Amino acid sequence: MFIHASAWMAGSMKFINAEAAGKQFAQFGYPDWFRILIAVVEIGGGLTLLIPRMACYAVAALGVVMAGAVFTHLRQAEVGQLAMPFVLLLALV
Repeated sequence: MFIHASAWMAGSMKFINAEAAGKQFAQFGYPDWFRILIAVVEIGGGLTLLIPRMACYAVAALGVVMAGAVFTHLRQAEVGQLAMPFVLLLALV
């Protein structure tokens, strides 16, 4: 349930606080459409985790997103921001 809520909330915040999220994605070198894509995958993945037959697909999609987040934070040398995506990636695995 933790992963479901975390994914749904992270994705929602990318829409609710779009300006700040857009600035952060821009600092990472990503275009704004990528923020929207990630938000949709996070929200969809979080909701899909609740459907037992579809959960494996949600885990795979969210795992790719979290691996990307870990890579992005490592590339930007943001070690302090690395904990949450890394813990979620481990939980998904």
